[in-house]
Amino acid sequence: MSYILDALRKAAEQRGATPTVLLRPSTPLARGIGGRRAPWIAIATVVVLINAAVLAVLLRPGGVTAPAAPPVTAIRTVEDPGRPPATQVIEAEPPRRAAPLKPPVLSVKPTPFAQRLLSRPPSEARATVPEPRLPLETPPASPSPPPPGPDTSKLKLEVLSYSDVAAQRLVFINGRRYREGDTIDSGAKIEEIREDGVVLSEQGQRFTLR
Repeated sequence: MSYILDALRKAAEQRGATPTVLLRPSTPLARGIGGRRAPWIAIATVVVLINAAVLAVLLRPGGVTAPAAPPVTAIRTVEDPGRPPATQVIEAEPPRRAAPLKPPVLSVKPTPFAQRLLSRPPSEARATVPEPRLPLETPPASPSPPPPGPDTSKLKLEVLSYSDVAAQRLVFINGRRYREGDTIDSGAKIEEIREDGVVLSEQGQRFTLR
């Protein structure tokens, strides 16, 4: 560094000094020309050193700046409006066959009587089984004879007066007068008085007294 500073100082002094013409022999003139070239050589050396320092700084691994990544351009897919959209075909699964249902198994416990029949030989079991009995047919009941009718031998129709008006009809039985709806002494009831006789009813039976 001292060499560089001395060179710069000498160059500045030489620029500010007044040129003096000296008449010297040829040898001293050659020395003066060589002395003038020395500052320019020093300046060139300083410039070279500065350039080397700048290159050293730029070529450091940490100082090298990576180039910027190129911008990514988003590519947009343009759909063709004339083409219909693709149809997704979904294959239908074949119908599954249902498993056949097993018939329910019923556990039946045999009765003691059935166990004895199963343990015996077939011939003995057949002899033991009782034969079915047929129900006895009951003979149809004979119809009961109709109840005896009222005894009309004790009744005597003496007078019969018939009229189209029911209130004016009357009869005389056993010497007594009766109208429709009256009850005679034997318990029979006079239901209707006709031209040919009297209709009586007793115990649900009807008969005509003439």
